[in-house]
Amino acid sequence: MTATAPSAPAAVTEGGGGGSYSGTGTTSVGTLTVARDSTSRRTCEGACSRFSIFNSAGDENSIGPASGGHSGTAPVSAGSYHEVKVITGGAWSFRIE
Repeated sequence: MTATAPSAPAAVTEGGGGGSYSGTGTTSVGTLTVARDSTSRRTCEGACSRFSIFNSAGDENSIGPASGGHSGTAPVSAGSYHEVKVITGGAWSFRIE
């Protein structure tokens, strides 16, 4: 189970364009900081009957809904998201824009 992330801290800047993350299988991503209200776009290939992105229950907002399927979008409120974890069986990617 691996994940790749930008070399810079996981943050979305005011100018738009955000962090882009990818991996295979269930993977912990870490803490993400979103500077302004944004959208997450996610895709998954392979065993993606369950594809969810979760963050700490102690956070003010949730980073994404639990979902199945191979792709989707979700609104992401500005804020910090701790203990972000992707749960799936396939190769996945998501970005915050």
